[in-house]
Amino acid sequence: MKQLIFTMFIAATLIGCSSTKIEKSWQDTSAKLKRDPANKPLVIALVKDETSRRVIEDELVKRMNANAVASYTFLNVET
Repeated sequence: MKQLIFTMFIAATLIGCSSTKIEKSWQDTSAKLKRDPANKPLVIALVKDETSRRVIEDELVKRMNANAVASYTFLNVET
């Protein structure tokens, strides 16, 4: 029974996936894109120890070239 359900799932996935292509697109030439400094990824390490979490998050932020924010500086988490 499980194999039948799995086979049906795979078949439905293959049938449902069709190739889609963009034929026309529009772009506003007068629009300006600016990078908002508050629009950065939030780095969250899910570990039990608070010290380890801060060390891991700091290391990940450093590896992301400071384009991210460590969760302990952004969120007020009470354990």
